[in-house]
Amino acid sequence: MLKIFDTLSQKNKPLKKTKTFLRLFVCGPTVYDYAHIGHARTYVAFDMVVKYLRNRGYKVNYLQNITDIDDKLIERSREENVEMTGLARKFERAYFEDMAALNITSVDNYERASDYITQIIEQIKLLIERGFAYETTTGVYFRVSKFKEYGKLSGQNLKNLRRAVGIEEDTTKLDSVDFALWKKKKENNEPAWQSPWGDGRPGWHIEDTAITSTVFGGPQYEIHGGARDLIFPHHEAEIAQMESAYGIYPMVDHWMHTGFLRIGGEKMAKSLKNFITIRDILRVYSPETLRVFFTTKLYRSPIDYIENSLKEAEMVERRLAEFWHNIKKHEIGVINQESKKIRRDNKIYKNYIKKFWAELEDDFNTPKAFSELFNMIRAANSELARETLSKNDTKLINSFIREMNGIFGVVNEQKLRGEQIPKNIQKLAERRKKLRTEKKFEEADEVREEIEQMGYEIKDAPEGMQIKKK
Repeated sequence: MLKIFDTLSQKNKPLKKTKTFLRLFVCGPTVYDYAHIGHARTYVAFDMVVKYLRNRGYKVNYLQNITDIDDKLIERSREENVEMTGLARKFERAYFEDMAALNITSVDNYERASDYITQIIEQIKLLIERGFAYETTTGVYFRVSKFKEYGKLSGQNLKNLRRAVGIEEDTTKLDSVDFALWKKKKENNEPAWQSPWGDGRPGWHIEDTAITSTVFGGPQYEIHGGARDLIFPHHEAEIAQMESAYGIYPMVDHWMHTGFLRIGGEKMAKSLKNFITIRDILRVYSPETLRVFFTTKLYRSPIDYIENSLKEAEMVERRLAEFWHNIKKHEIGVINQESKKIRRDNKIYKNYIKKFWAELEDDFNTPKAFSELFNMIRAANSELARETLSKNDTKLINSFIREMNGIFGVVNEQKLRGEQIPKNIQKLAERRKKLRTEKKFEEADEVREEIEQMGYEIKDAPEGMQIKKK
């Protein structure tokens, strides 16, 4: 049974199959700038999770919000002297373009905060009626002290929070830790919507609970995901709002959080101005390389952005593509016609595949799963080199690679044909191989030099000869 690490309980919890849809909500972007590769890390991770769940027979309804009302958007629109909605739509389009470029295709619904003003107002009314919110001259605030479990997700306590730096200061609030549900309009040129508490705009946290309770048909659902830096205050506030408004516990069964993408020892963030946009990185590396870089790390572990790590991921991508290409050629008989040396089917490949899927059942442990994949590749390459890989095993491996790639997207299958080694290079490589077998090493070296002059390099590995374009 699939188990997922739950941030709230700090334990691996079984994920049960539902009779209807498994509902997953992941916090989407605040569209005031281009998305960076820290965002990519989170959204690639959940794209993998959803595609895996669907592959395993779960019916998933995957929802993301688009924050198109926010103080950062207002500030950016003033800096550029443009209208806030137009600015939000510009960066929303850019976000969708970036997601498409990364082959993130698993999201079912994107919902804008600005389309849920009515539902946001209704939820705030509920909180006021139940005594969990109050109005001041500046807005409507959530009364944190009344929600006794506040801090249960992040492990915070109110005493420490009151001392913390970063709590919004507002002398009209009853408590410094109380957070905004509705912000009353301060200036005439501010974007604003009508409400029972005067013209204004919603707070950040309330949009998510209003959207999810509406789209999912109630205040409870199966999985809530997002980046680790959203645990506090954002997700903590969501729990307080939803459970207080409806009196139903718990808000979700599983809380999933991706680890930070760090650069120079600090998390990558727009606020720190140390970020690299998705579109900038994709000018240098392929989407598949980025997906390898993210996927071969555990989704909830931190990742350090190091140039060498991306280059290694690029090499892994090429290795996977080359292997799959060779397997495809072998299956249709291009490399190996029916060889008398072919052995009976080897159970080792079934075992590698079984172990691969088993590792994913353990909280999507992609590092261990891909280790089994690479073990399988080494074994298969060795048999390909000796021309002893049976056709049945070849079909099994090809089918598995296609299934795996449908989830992880680490090889661009459409480009595989373009990565073929030219026939004249292949012939020279076979000639060199024969010369080495005959112990004519000087002549073999001459052929190697000829291959290199033609723009290719040849490597003798334990699993067989490998040819790559320089």
